[in-house]
Amino acid sequence: MATVSMAAEDKRWREESDVRTLAEAEKIKTDKTRFNAAAKRAKVMAADAMKEANAVKKVADKRIVGAASMKKKAAPAKRSTTKAKAKGGGAGKRKTRKKK
Repeated sequence: MATVSMAAEDKRWREESDVRTLAEAEKIKTDKTRFNAAAKRAKVMAADAMKEANAVKKVADKRIVGAASMKKKAAPAKRSTTKAKAKGGGAGKRKTRKKK
């Protein structure tokens, strides 16, 4: 008996499997009830796949946020008004520039 390589054996098995799959598909195509049930199930499966794809897209669209930027930023320090008060200015008074 001749020794057949694994690659050749795998190729033969795949070909035979494809023949069985195609023969089964032909049976399904000619059976109206079975074909319609498969088409209905395909719509449900497609909807489920879309839900999954949308969930993955939401994750993909998120910005990567580092731990440091997650911390609350401190409020900016208030400016001192002591200089403005010493010069005669103060809250509510604005200096305006003259137009040239």
